[in-house]
Amino acid sequence: PEKLWVRHSPEIYIMSRTNDINNTKIREGKMDIKTYVQTVDELEQWNPLTKTEFPVSIDFLKSDIFPAFQVDLPDFENNEYTVDEFLVMVKNHSDLQAVNVIKERFGYMVNDTICEVGNILINGAKVMTINSESTELDDIKKTMSDVGLDGVENINYLQAIKRVLGWIDKPLANWSFNMANEIERKFLIKSLPEDMSGTTMRQGYLQPEKERAVRIRTVE
Repeated sequence: PEKLWVRHSPEIYIMSRTNDINNTKIREGKMDIKTYVQTVDELEQWNPLTKTEFPVSIDFLKSDIFPAFQVDLPDFENNEYTVDEFLVMVKNHSDLQAVNVIKERFGYMVNDTICEVGNILINGAKVMTINSESTELDDIKKTMSDVGLDGVENINYLQAIKRVLGWIDKPLANWSFNMANEIERKFLIKSLPEDMSGTTMRQGYLQPEKERAVRIRTVE
């Protein structure tokens, strides 16, 4: 299919230990909340609940935002809160945690559904996602079948982030890959030569494609 858009967005998800039905995040200076409606044939429906710009009034925090977290209200000291002040409240709340999520999303139209393939960083942990959105369930099911997602678990962002944080004891990935065999020859020696000098090296791996990895070494 023809690629329609590429979107990059840094976002902050506000995770609550007691909430699994309200998707709450900060993007472009706005608090954006979507709420879970229902699941039909393992496909989830979410509707917008509210979107508001910062600074946010204390009344709106009490009436809309903190009820969405499903936690006890904190002590409020200001009449309104900037993003930074709000994040301090989140940090000090025992049941809440702010999570940095960076998204790179590639959009397509497939079978009249809006599809996105995403490269996602959740507090630095890389996750690859694919989603299909439409009001027509049959179109989504056909798309899932066409791209080989039949039988694959549908994981929303709340569940995925909680798995990354360790709040849910379930694996994040839908697939497991066999690691390639690497042949090495190692020798056990009794001692090192006295005049042998050592070199300190640091290395890391990049994996742009699942079939190959690139190793980078630096010598100190």
